Amino acid sequence: MKIGPLVFTVSASGTDPADGAAVGGIVAGEVRVVSRFDADLVLYPNPADGDEANLALKLEADASEVRADAYDASMRRVYSGSWLAVPASQPIVTMTGLKKWAPGVYLVRVRSLDAEGRSRKFKVVKMEIRR
Repeated sequence: MKIGPLVFTVSASGTDPADGAAVGGIVAGEVRVVSRFDADLVLYPNPADGDEANLALKLEADASEVRADAYDASMRRVYSGSWLAVPASQPIVTMTGLKKWAPGVYLVRVRSLDAEGRSRKFKVVKMEIRR
């Protein structure tokens, strides 16, 4: 699916049964397709082809209680990892054990707490496993 604007144009024409005059009209509408994925989390290598993948979190400050969950195409959780603290100076966490995963597309979701204890949910990222 292409991300961006999608414009629909609908037209109709016909004849008015009362007086036989031609009638018609055109209506255009725009639907904007947006991605649910974002750059506040970067997964590499992508596609992952090994036993681990790194998650680079775009942090403004240190994060604590970081949790990463990965789901397969049926939305079954296949990975759950947690880290007590991730410093903003080195915002990388590593998921391991990918060799046991079947080839395919996975969704990775990451949550953390900031210094004030507020919960933060990062955007979901897509990862593809190839063999």
